[in-house]
Amino acid sequence: MSAPTTTAPVEPSAWLRGRMAQLVNAAQAAGLDPHHGRAVIVQPLGTTGKPGTRADRECDRCATYVPQGQPLYPLVIQPAARMVLCGGLCDACHRKEVGA
Repeated sequence: MSAPTTTAPVEPSAWLRGRMAQLVNAAQAAGLDPHHGRAVIVQPLGTTGKPGTRADRECDRCATYVPQGQPLYPLVIQPAARMVLCGGLCDACHRKEVGA
């Protein structure tokens, strides 16, 4: 039996820190509290498209189209206790965010 492995957390990029701050501030401006309360705010990092459309396969960081058959990496991050952000990243942006 092998020992369990863990991955050290990676510091989010300047882009991701800025995007998280924008979305937390937008929620607060709309009268929502991403830090307290019972409701959880789930929001996309970028623009979304209908499933199966070209817009649905664009990287939320750089807007590059990722063709079917190539990986679009999911990104889920929690910038506040009651807020979850989700999106998809192309290979290059995924490497920038995970430090690979």
